[in-house]
Amino acid sequence: MPCDIIRHILYYVCGSTESLINLKYTSMFMNRVITNFTVAKQMLLTKLGRYEDVFKCVNVDCYEDTYEVFTYLHNYGYRRYIHKWQEALNETTIVVNYKSYKIKHPYCCECFKKHILIRTRENVIEHYDLYSQVNIVYT
Repeated sequence: MPCDIIRHILYYVCGSTESLINLKYTSMFMNRVITNFTVAKQMLLTKLGRYEDVFKCVNVDCYEDTYEVFTYLHNYGYRRYIHKWQEALNETTIVVNYKSYKIKHPYCCECFKKHILIRTRENVIEHYDLYSQVNIVYT
């Protein structure tokens, strides 16, 4: 919501205790309903028409964040594997709670899972079947 609208709402409710309390309850409710995942999903879905492909993952720490996963899971300790900054998936299909979503994003699969979908959640199961697939389950 634009700042001028928020300022207008605050100016309107500051004179009334009841309105201020109702605004606080509304804000708390909206905070529970509008999760980080909902915002990230909406951002990705609304940019489908304006997205430009990128070559490498946009996460500045991609190399470090994906080193263990790609070295020990996707490449099974293959001695000749040389880890590098991962390629962006750009247009892909992700699987979240067994539902498929077609999205466009500038991250590699592991950075997208770690920084957008999972973040600090502990109740997530990651599936590592394919290295270029984003497949998670919220439990």
